[in-house]
Amino acid sequence: MQAANSARAAFVTSIGELKLLAVRVDRAPVDLVKTLIETSSRSSHHWMRRTDTTGITMVAPITDGFLAAVAAAASRKAATGDILREALSRGTFHFITLTKRWDATSERVTIGRWSTSDVLLRHDSVSVTHAWIEQDDRTLLYLGDEGSTNGTQINGRTLDPGAMAPVVSGDAIRFGEVETVLVDAGDYWDLVASGRGPDGR
Repeated sequence: MQAANSARAAFVTSIGELKLLAVRVDRAPVDLVKTLIETSSRSSHHWMRRTDTTGITMVAPITDGFLAAVAAAASRKAATGDILREALSRGTFHFITLTKRWDATSERVTIGRWSTSDVLLRHDSVSVTHAWIEQDDRTLLYLGDEGSTNGTQINGRTLDPGAMAPVVSGDAIRFGEVETVLVDAGDYWDLVASGRGPDGR
């Protein structure tokens, strides 16, 4: 058991303390797949380099609806295994780490079609600056839409432009027509180590 826990810790450490984004590629154009492979080899930077920590303190409108969404996201963490397995059974995915790939002043991980996006999704349905992800001091992640042309969805719900919503491992996220799944490194390790792949076998 101790060896298994050590292996899990080593895996999580090897990809950083952040999350993975699984991008569905079995129905994706060649340009998107090539770009994902190319950008995966880039050097990356942790968030908050100047303080040597990952995660930032959120500044968001604290409404009753926002607090309810945060509570719902936190409660979903307890059941991520089956949710993640089901989400990843829908296709073939390429995994990328959600880290900053450019040493910029922004503490957000940017997502878009622009070449300097931290997560580069070269697809016509993705805006040049499409969305962003940031993290609070409890490591809960939040996704925001930059006012994209074709929208950002979380589990089928479209985000309002400029609005943020909490996301957790297993959530299905669409940037335009590009399908992705948010994956926690530890959850992914548990899924593989259980001997049952995304298809349940």
